Amino acid sequence: MQSVYIETTIPSYLASHQSSQPTIAADQAVTHVWWRDERERYRLYTSIFTMDEVSGGDATAAARRLSWMQDIPRLDVTRQVAGG
Repeated sequence: MQSVYIETTIPSYLASHQSSQPTIAADQAVTHVWWRDERERYRLYTSIFTMDEVSGGDATAAARRLSWMQDIPRLDVTRQVAGG
């Protein structure tokens, strides 16, 4: 099974209201379809860095984004990644 890293754009597209900009609305729609139909075919991962980004900003919007990420395992932060 292949792995997929879930970065900030994915929960942002899933949690946001449909954009009035056609290209963004299309990206949002494709993201919803992938999440619904394809994500079970992959091992999903994220990181504390993505979780920090997703939890920022407006509290209501952050809660919506976080709800999409609740079951996604976090990768360990190595010393090299942490800048040590």
